[in-house]
Amino acid sequence: MTAVLPSNRTAGRSHPGRRLGHVDPARLDEVPFEELVCRLAFGRSRGAEARTWNRLVEADLVARTGAALRRAQERNDSAMSTRRQEWSRYVEDRVGVRVDAGEWAMARQEYDDWCRRAEAFAAGVAKALKDVERAQRRSARAVESKDPGVYRRQLKAVARAIHAHRVASEDAEVIAEDHDLRLWSALESVTVPDGPLSEPRSLMDMLNERHGS
Repeated sequence: MTAVLPSNRTAGRSHPGRRLGHVDPARLDEVPFEELVCRLAFGRSRGAEARTWNRLVEADLVARTGAALRRAQERNDSAMSTRRQEWSRYVEDRVGVRVDAGEWAMARQEYDDWCRRAEAFAAGVAKALKDVERAQRRSARAVESKDPGVYRRQLKAVARAIHAHRVASEDAEVIAEDHDLRLWSALESVTVPDGPLSEPRSLMDMLNERHGS
């Protein structure tokens, strides 16, 4: 059995010598962008390019960076599953068959080495994803601190969805069940402070506003 290493982007062998110089990662196409993200996913690779990694987790790129890491993670998981199946078939095909000991040892060593690389890549990507998720939370908090109305808009979006569900059910003449009624009642029972006196207003009141987002 000859162990075949998947593509560099799949099994963690990126391009250690490649540098972007002063090119903004936002201008990269998907393949070079993902290769850059995967290379810098490993902390040891970020030292010389900390500025580039910091750019990758800025507000306008952090979601794209996370998506690139998840794609690489999925491909690596798929490759690991395929290799495990290949190894199982290799072993099963040799049950009861005389096998050269040297050939067997070499095949096993290649398989184990490949698995270690793939597992190391998976661990590095998982850690990088946590870093990206922390950056996303920081970015969200920064937006929220500059825009106190963000929660109000989110609540209003929820209220619209609940109201649309109720209207659709009524139009279709669907008999409402208890969970439907509890959901719809939130339009009146859930209130939020509003105005200079923080007077409570229901979600339905928010929906009935003529103005606002």
